[in-house]
Amino acid sequence: MHPSRDGRPTVRILGTHGVPAAYGGFETAAENVARHLVAHGWRVVVYCQARGRGPVVQDEWQGIELVTIPVPRDGWLGTSAFDWRSIRHAVRHRDLTLTFGYNTAVFNISQRRRGLRNVINMDGIEWSRARWGFMKQAILYVNERIACWVGDRLIADHPEIERHLERKATRSKLVTITYGADQVVTASAEPVRRRGLEPGST
Repeated sequence: MHPSRDGRPTVRILGTHGVPAAYGGFETAAENVARHLVAHGWRVVVYCQARGRGPVVQDEWQGIELVTIPVPRDGWLGTSAFDWRSIRHAVRHRDLTLTFGYNTAVFNISQRRRGLRNVINMDGIEWSRARWGFMKQAILYVNERIACWVGDRLIADHPEIERHLERKATRSKLVTITYGADQVVTASAEPVRRRGLEPGST
């Protein structure tokens, strides 16, 4: 891992639509992880997907460096193009990468070939979902196998996912980090009372 010019460790976050989170769970996770790492002295670079054409734009948000890459398409093809361009940009800097999802893990061979460390959040058993259709299921299945090979560390979000991955990856690569949530310390009871309920009663 190469430190930044000011000596901080650096991680580049790939595989999400970017931060601030406005899309889904991966983006929320990426935002929370990025903010946590920045607060603990890391330099964090997050790759963000934008619709359209044009140059790569670099910016900053709450201490997190943003690299926004425009792609002219939406959907699967747009995401694939974004992932490829993000990885090409990231490998030039030779930093540790944290990749959310394995949908385009074939592109992560770039990190493997260059000896760059890549941690992959494996995101369930996506290829098993019938809604994708046979072709996309096959692509996801192959990419899951590739991710198990190229990832230096594989993150499961549930013990059952870890057990699934044990059949495909070296056990020492695996770690389970379950989902969490922000602690609610105080909250107004008024919405409960408006519905004729008494807070704390059963």
